[in-house]
Amino acid sequence: CQEIFLLKHVYIIYNEEKHGKLEDIRKTVNLATRINSRGDMSKGEILCVIMDKVSCKEDYPVERLLDDYLENFEIPRISVYDAEAGKVLHMAGQKVPSKDVIAETENYILKDYWQSLLKETEVVINDVSSIAPVNDEVYQLMKKQGMTACLQVPFKDRKGHKCIVSFEAVNKRYVWNTEQLHFYRLMAKV
Repeated sequence: CQEIFLLKHVYIIYNEEKHGKLEDIRKTVNLATRINSRGDMSKGEILCVIMDKVSCKEDYPVERLLDDYLENFEIPRISVYDAEAGKVLHMAGQKVPSKDVIAETENYILKDYWQSLLKETEVVINDVSSIAPVNDEVYQLMKKQGMTACLQVPFKDRKGHKCIVSFEAVNKRYVWNTEQLHFYRLMAKV
């Protein structure tokens, strides 16, 4: 017991040449704590683990939830919007735009064209350039965010407030597997 107690008080003086880059160290630590660290879980099993973490009210902040989605479902970027205010609540993943770009472009979800798309259920767009002939303004805003494809699912938060989770591809071609829409819907509910 005394040895374990002493180990808690060991300090390491960080040296990049000796220990490597901090980002690489974080990735190594995160790999050890990944939900699917062995790589043998189905998407359904992964969602069950995530739902358990959320329902048990563990210390599981939304940022960690989004990181788990990004890592386990190989989604390039995720944005969560307040659908009524047209504001980004959270954004994580590859090539997150600057705060200035987000502030300038996040309101595309309030445009009449986009609202008409979201009336039914989810919106699946494999190539956002296909929007340009129909509504160039919305296309330009999405393009400025670096978005090349998106799958968006409306949902209501715990207080009944309308929100949107947007699964996004950035700066490369991406085709959403529409046979897995049920996973994206469930991810939005979580």
